[in-house]
Amino acid sequence: MQVILAEADEDTHEAHHVEITFRDEYLARADMWRMAISELSKRTVYKGQKLLFMGTIKAAIKHIYINGQSVQSGYFSPRTKPVFRSESARYVIFIQMSKEMWDFDAEGAGEIMFNKVVGGFLPDLFKRWLRISARHLVTIILFTRMEYDSDVNSDQAGNEGSQIGNFRDYYRVVVSDMASQDWVHILYQLKKEFRTFLREISTISVPSDREQSGSTMAGRPSSASQGNILEAINLAAAQFAKDYIDRDLVRTGISVSRTPCTKCI
Repeated sequence: MQVILAEADEDTHEAHHVEITFRDEYLARADMWRMAISELSKRTVYKGQKLLFMGTIKAAIKHIYINGQSVQSGYFSPRTKPVFRSESARYVIFIQMSKEMWDFDAEGAGEIMFNKVVGGFLPDLFKRWLRISARHLVTIILFTRMEYDSDVNSDQAGNEGSQIGNFRDYYRVVVSDMASQDWVHILYQLKKEFRTFLREISTISVPSDREQSGSTMAGRPSSASQGNILEAINLAAAQFAKDYIDRDLVRTGISVSRTPCTKCI
């Protein structure tokens, strides 16, 4: 068998982006930069290559792109951009339960918008993570703003706004830090909460002639545009503001995803 070796042009085989994946470990930005410089820079890399940095940090090259095309190998030049992707991150998914969530989809199969979330978006997301063997921790929070008529006491309804009248913001944690592999149980809990969510947040206490106070159904969910989306973002930001305290050393990355209904913004 005859083997012919020829010198390759660096500019022609220079990789534009190299996607590197890792899991079950915490990597700071400095660790990622040092790994790219010491283990990859000015070297030939190939798809599926295993990396070991400082004897403890393990990673793998998943994709190599040249001119927008995925290739099997390439040259990692000083201009190549490394893209690090954690397969063991923490995800917080906020689902806005605005009034549109109970509307029927006239353009689709006629199901309500909430069913499109639990039957379409979330299963597709979890199955995609399962295909790439990702092991994320998932937290799902339902949030909404209930609007009340002017005859409802503001102390009973909650806050009083100048633009939309009396209102109260609600947040419900459905699952907290649950493994993404257990996505069937996550969707079951989400559907279970949906059956009672509107009834529970619509029940308010009212004064009674007797010593015991009564309760009644009042209020309605606001539209998505008038909802408490900024308050939900602030809630997530406050939760992660001090993530450096008691850090989880087997997780890298914190992502906040907000799932609105269709046509809400």
